[in-house]
Amino acid sequence: MKVLRCSLFVLFALLFGSAIAPSLSQAVNLTNQVQKVENHTRWLIAESNEDYVNATWYNILGRYPDAYGLGMESQKLRGGEINRQQMADNIANGDESRGRIKDIYKNYLLRDPSPSEVNYWVNQLRYGKVSTFDVDTRIQNYADRGGK
Repeated sequence: MKVLRCSLFVLFALLFGSAIAPSLSQAVNLTNQVQKVENHTRWLIAESNEDYVNATWYNILGRYPDAYGLGMESQKLRGGEINRQQMADNIANGDESRGRIKDIYKNYLLRDPSPSEVNYWVNQLRYGKVSTFDVDTRIQNYADRGGK
């Protein structure tokens, strides 16, 4: 499936190349970036560290980082102190992320989540399988269906 998606992207880039990739080499470069995405997130191409930091914070925490956070995380990525997956792990495992999950449960299910429920959602967030918006929507739908 991943190869098919990449092939379709290259075909699209070649057909409509002037807007996306003016040359074949740029189309191939974009395809390589898609294949190198480290954590299988929804955003397939985050060319700069700043774009990646913004996208990761937004998808995990539902907000963008402040200027200081953006600068610090981008600098850590540039300097090789952490890689992109480590950064996503740190954000997903942080107090703010866990607090958002707890708030969602309290809001819709009127209870605290169990430790295993929190860990489940943290892992989903870490690997880009869901965003906090998805967690909110899924828990709301679950509550609306009477817990079924």
